[in-house]
Amino acid sequence: MITMVLIFGLALFAYYIWKGAMLPRSPDRFTGDVRFEWNEANGGFIARNAAVESWQPTSDLRYHVFTDRLGARVAARGDQTPDRVDILVIGCSFTWGLNIESEDTYSAQLGQILQVATVNLGVNGYSSIQALQMLRQNLALRPKVVIYGFITDHLRRNLAPCLTGVPFCLPVAYFEESAASGPMVHAPRLDLFPPQDVRRFGEDVLLRDGQSATERVLAAKWALWFDLSRYAMTRDVAYDQSPSAISAAIRFAVGRMAEATRAINAELIVLYMPDYQSGDPPPRTNCYRQFKKIPSPWLT
Repeated sequence: MITMVLIFGLALFAYYIWKGAMLPRSPDRFTGDVRFEWNEANGGFIARNAAVESWQPTSDLRYHVFTDRLGARVAARGDQTPDRVDILVIGCSFTWGLNIESEDTYSAQLGQILQVATVNLGVNGYSSIQALQMLRQNLALRPKVVIYGFITDHLRRNLAPCLTGVPFCLPVAYFEESAASGPMVHAPRLDLFPPQDVRRFGEDVLLRDGQSATERVLAAKWALWFDLSRYAMTRDVAYDQSPSAISAAIRFAVGRMAEATRAINAELIVLYMPDYQSGDPPPRTNCYRQFKKIPSPWLT
């Protein structure tokens, strides 16, 4: 009996070592001062006052990330966004500048072209809804122009209670419309997967190579935990993806962005950025060239 129990235990341990090795890991590695914080108002993680060097071991891709007190991306350690800016940019990783230096982002290059102060408040994984919330938090910067960087996937993200691409539900704020409350921004459902667990998973698995014995055991622990808990299935949280819901969400988000910018006598520009195909190399620069032909009398 004891032998059978030991054999079963060893087989179960081996199974979860294998299953833990299958958990997704970030292709990026980091050194420096990584300061990711849960942003309660936006329902997502942002990096405040971070100074990080990022690289991918499988390629020669290497870049730096510096953020300030607002979580805005800046050019160098210690740089801070001024109290007033001319252009405020919101959006997702296409705006934030995934895999490129800050000076290569379209917000930085636009500021250089026009010789005006810009602030890049894009955040990886954000939707139109979260971009709207980021705008509302930073209206005190009193920009003359607000640019929202839109990609097609925002139409889905606006309605999803969870950020995809992880083996659990990373809860985010999302659009919801009901007969009782009407159109609204639903707060993140922290019952699905608490932010502290998200942080621990990142530290234990997502940002590790998974090669050492300790890292393999940590990954096995998470694989077992996912299987034993109800959180294992929250990646499949159902939500309305009908055309009417998609339309209502984007109209709500952009409409509220327009209201917020009008309230501070600013102009709103919605910039459509086409997705590049999976497997293509990520662009080394953004589409700032689209702005060269846009008249900007409000900046003079």
